[in-house]
Amino acid sequence: MYFFSFVFLKGSGSWAFQDVYPENQHMVACEPSKVMRKVGKHLTQDLDKIIWIDMLAKTSVYEYAKSFDIIYCGYVLEEAKNAESFFFFLLFLLN
Repeated sequence: MYFFSFVFLKGSGSWAFQDVYPENQHMVACEPSKVMRKVGKHLTQDLDKIIWIDMLAKTSVYEYAKSFDIIYCGYVLEEAKNAESFFFFLLFLLN
């Protein structure tokens, strides 16, 4: 089971996923803000299967991160600065 979390509020989706699917293999959390990523790492330090990245393009570094079984977007579409960014997020999630 592969889980991708693109969030601006840390932890809740990852914890819920871990609780429901304890046998999951990998979790990838994407947070552009260095400070918020640090907070997220601290809050999820008990989740040993989570990897934190700062941009979507970095998922290509991990072989298992080519596709995901579950994608969680915590308010991410509200953070889009313009229509182009909003459209990019949607295309990424649908592919």
